[in-house]
Amino acid sequence: MLDIVDILHIDAGQRTIGELIRDRERSLLEILRLRALITKTNAKRCSPSAGRPEDSDTESTRYATEKLVKLAALCKLLDMARSTIYQLKKEGRFPEPIKVGYRAVRWRLSDIRAWQDARAVAP
Repeated sequence: MLDIVDILHIDAGQRTIGELIRDRERSLLEILRLRALITKTNAKRCSPSAGRPEDSDTESTRYATEKLVKLAALCKLLDMARSTIYQLKKEGRFPEPIKVGYRAVRWRLSDIRAWQDARAVAP
């Protein structure tokens, strides 16, 4: 039996309308099944396990529940220019961002709050 992807690669001119409609419906069902699987997997990833103590701070739970902030939002939050943030980062006086994509970074809100608190305490 051919896989749905193999069937979709067959030239449509060689198929009947009934076969094309059946394959379209089969493809739709497969897409819906995969979306449901992705949603279920993401839900498991983002919520702590049922048996895990609430005070444990594992890396996966921490990253799944911690708010990440984009640069634009960070600029507004701190009332700083992007160049100032990157200059402070370059000097080692600002929290390091997390790389979330090819050209995308985010900052942990908890790191920014800790940085603000440390800055307020310093003379």
